[in-house]
Amino acid sequence: MLTPLLQRLGSVLDEAGAAWSVVHEESGPRIDDVTLHVAPSAAAAVVDALDRCGFAPLGCGTDHLAPDGPRWLRVRLDDGGPPRRTRTTSRGVTVALLGPDGVGKSTLLAGLATDYPLAIRQIYMGMWQGAGQPGYTRLDAVRAILVRPFRVWWRVACGAVHVTRGRVVVFDRYTYDALLPVTGSWPLLKRPYFWVLAHLAPRPDLVLVLDLPGEVAFARKGESTPARLEAVRQGFLALVPRLGAEVVDAAAPPEQVRADVVARIWRRHRARLAGDPVSRPRPAARTAAPSAPEPAPPATPR
Repeated sequence: MLTPLLQRLGSVLDEAGAAWSVVHEESGPRIDDVTLHVAPSAAAAVVDALDRCGFAPLGCGTDHLAPDGPRWLRVRLDDGGPPRRTRTTSRGVTVALLGPDGVGKSTLLAGLATDYPLAIRQIYMGMWQGAGQPGYTRLDAVRAILVRPFRVWWRVACGAVHVTRGRVVVFDRYTYDALLPVTGSWPLLKRPYFWVLAHLAPRPDLVLVLDLPGEVAFARKGESTPARLEAVRQGFLALVPRLGAEVVDAAAPPEQVRADVVARIWRRHRARLAGDPVSRPRPAARTAAPSAPEPAPPATPR
């Protein structure tokens, strides 16, 4: 049975006058595999049709992948000749998930691991873990200040290794957490240190801000207070133009949020797989803004 995307591809091929036929079809739990037989003279037209229908080439020269509704469709071309081989290059992408506690990052990450058809690696990038917890002493704080940059570099290096192997690296939080308004004691000392932390890691290919009202986030997780979570939310939203980030409505049902994020990652990943430059929105120019009231402290002590 032809899938909706394969039917559309067939229509495009018929309009182009390319002869094709399905020689093998297999349905898996997430991906439908289809092998098309095409004449050697029509191979170029078929590849062009695949591109027009949203397919991206994979490592093998005959494999192409595209989302087909909630599932995925992988098409393999058979033109009667020997299998084509292509040298694989770096095809991975990096994604940063930002947002306060309770917006659903953990649920989203678990869903991405099952819904995305290619390999995903998750790396936790939170920099303030342990701060403010019972038993957290000044000695622990000094040790964290000294070790934190090296921890960031190590996690970024691990992500770079996965990217060179063609994987999608999703960072749970990122160094951009350090760009939130500085609160608490010693602000004059914290600002330069946080600025350094925020610029230790390279800019990800895609930055997603999960947006959820503070009251809803508090009701989900019960940590911090609604006012503090709302302050962190507003802090991340204020960073969106500066980071060239995309805002995701985290108040939607988890399945809808997951599908939205998968589509956003795929658009960026497809450009990389196709060998095109990964287009990223430019960060907005920083201009002087009128002074605003001091926001409430963030949910996580820093």
